[in-house]
Amino acid sequence: MKAQTLWNRQGARKRRVIKGSSTLFVFFCQILPGFALGQPTTPTPPTDLVSLASPLRVSESERLRWLEDDSEARRSWVRDRLSESSRLLNRSSNKKRFEDFALNVFDRERVISSRTLKSGQTIRLIDRGINKPTDLVVESNRGQAVIYSNYQLSQNQSYTLRSFFLNASESLAVLVFVEHGSTDSWQHVVIKIPSGEVVATAFDAGSENIVWQSESSFLYEVRRVVGARERMVMSWELGNPNRVRAVASVTALLGCVPPVCAIATSADERRLLRNTGESILLPRQFAFRSFLGSQENKYYFHLVNANDRSSIVALNVVAGSVDGSAVELYSPTNEAVDQAWIESGDIFVLSHWGADQFVTVVRGTSVVARLKLPDYVSAKSGWWAQRGQTLEFNLTGLLRRSATVRYDLATSTWNEDLNKLFLKVSSVQLVFETFTCQGLDGTAIPVKTLRRGQPTAALIEAYGGFNADGYIYPSYSPMVQPFVMRGGVYVMPAVRGGNEYGQAWHHGGRLTTKTVTFDDVIATSRCMQQRYGVHPSKVILSGASNGGLTAAASALRSPRDFGLAISINGVLDMLGKERMDAKFFEGWSPEYGDSRQPPYSSYMRSYSPVEVASVAAQGGMAILPRFLIVNGRQDTRVNPAHSFKFLAALRDACATSSDPTAPQRFQMVSINNSGHWATSPSYQDVIGWQITATMHTWIFDHLGWQL
Repeated sequence: MKAQTLWNRQGARKRRVIKGSSTLFVFFCQILPGFALGQPTTPTPPTDLVSLASPLRVSESERLRWLEDDSEARRSWVRDRLSESSRLLNRSSNKKRFEDFALNVFDRERVISSRTLKSGQTIRLIDRGINKPTDLVVESNRGQAVIYSNYQLSQNQSYTLRSFFLNASESLAVLVFVEHGSTDSWQHVVIKIPSGEVVATAFDAGSENIVWQSESSFLYEVRRVVGARERMVMSWELGNPNRVRAVASVTALLGCVPPVCAIATSADERRLLRNTGESILLPRQFAFRSFLGSQENKYYFHLVNANDRSSIVALNVVAGSVDGSAVELYSPTNEAVDQAWIESGDIFVLSHWGADQFVTVVRGTSVVARLKLPDYVSAKSGWWAQRGQTLEFNLTGLLRRSATVRYDLATSTWNEDLNKLFLKVSSVQLVFETFTCQGLDGTAIPVKTLRRGQPTAALIEAYGGFNADGYIYPSYSPMVQPFVMRGGVYVMPAVRGGNEYGQAWHHGGRLTTKTVTFDDVIATSRCMQQRYGVHPSKVILSGASNGGLTAAASALRSPRDFGLAISINGVLDMLGKERMDAKFFEGWSPEYGDSRQPPYSSYMRSYSPVEVASVAAQGGMAILPRFLIVNGRQDTRVNPAHSFKFLAALRDACATSSDPTAPQRFQMVSINNSGHWATSPSYQDVIGWQITATMHTWIFDHLGWQL
């Protein structure tokens, strides 16, 4: 569920007060210092981890259910909360400075994708910058011509132009859009190349994949409910009129490398479909992960078996049928394969294990090149190729979006000093470190950090779920630069629930081991305190989507180890997720469990932020960190009511406090026209940089820093 966005519903219900919980929270609120941006607190609570061993008679999830309805009562409540957070932000001298910094960083033109046409012209998808269009252009020796823009679909900039798919003759292209930064629903526009004339418009697709069947027809997915059982594949036949029909034999489009796509046609069958209409039945035992491409009669695949072992294999196809069995070309041990593709007859494999990333070049069945990438870069969002004895890479770092560099296989050297290229800011050489922190159960947790010198504060970003790598492999995050330059350490832990060590690492932090994820985050905070001497009040924890749950639950579980927690579009009501997010596998039950069923009900109640927030003062836990709760009101993945209910649970506990400023420690930023990625067009619309600027304003004000 790695990051996207949601919100809704329900009718106002008469409020019911949980007996006893109010008194406990009055105590905790009364001893909190007054809140004001720029005045950090210094908590010194005890060592116990917060847990709800005994279920309450009435859950907070049920008591606050009125916040699930899009009622006038909820709208009024949200307006009041947002007005308060806006007043606090507007008093901050950091706000305008961070907005200016974000604009300077993000308001730059970049090429999203490009392709050379048979005519010799080049077609490119270009992001023009913040609050500017994304254009599809055709370039020739006569210059550049815009043939379509996302502004042509909607003047309010709510649509992001993500990708394009050309038919075999390159006379038509399907453009793929998303709205409000949400990738749960896709929209298509078919245009002529190179004129840009609109041929057809289709809405409500279920994925980005497009398969051209012929010069005038293509397949696309409809996914009313997320999950294979709810998918349908539609055929769109261009004509007068256009014809749309369901394709009963096809259930999902799995991956495309034009002109060939892999298609699932039943639960136990996989086929390749060429844009000529040719269909090739694959071996039944194929544990299909992705189709890499074809060269002459060879078809290449990435397979993953039941033991989570990856293999790159080749199939020989003659006259539309598989000839012989699959030939295994490469199968690493103790590595998880992230990506693989074919370039000039060689197979390039990007893999990881723990904190390390590897690039392997396979020719035939032999490994002809292999290297470990520097810890401070990633090749996941780039490309690479081999030119004789040189590997050419497009690499990404925290502070640099991309850089093309070369690695000499003969001398094992880079053509540039990557340390300076990726870690030097002006004349300051930053320090990047990789080490392990000891988990609460003794497990070694890989961690990477970026700092300038001896840090006085720490910003931990964590995910820990859905078999996805978190932040351990650097991605472009330029907004951390002011934090690091001012004296902070940016922390990227590989907590359990992710895939840094394969499926075993994932299973170590899901279902009835989910709290292990939070314990790993707590251990990371304590590691920063011990290694760098950072005071717990200056440890900031942030996470989005599943990471929003990780941030909130970890900070509640051990309040003494955090000063500020930022939860972005988080799953925060574990007892209400099946109802609020039903279309996502009953509230992502394969990952978290179903709270309506034992043994999950009591376990999930013990860490659900909405539940724990109301009783966090039990067991002598007297002080909570500050919370900033961020969401997008058009989030189609995580219902925004999660955020509303969590904030209400925190603030209701302080309702009768003698300190009127105590509830101000818990604030919310709820953005309209924003989806799960906290942006409506990604990397382009003003919403994205505004949310980022707001978060870092809050961090600096919490620490008493000036940008």
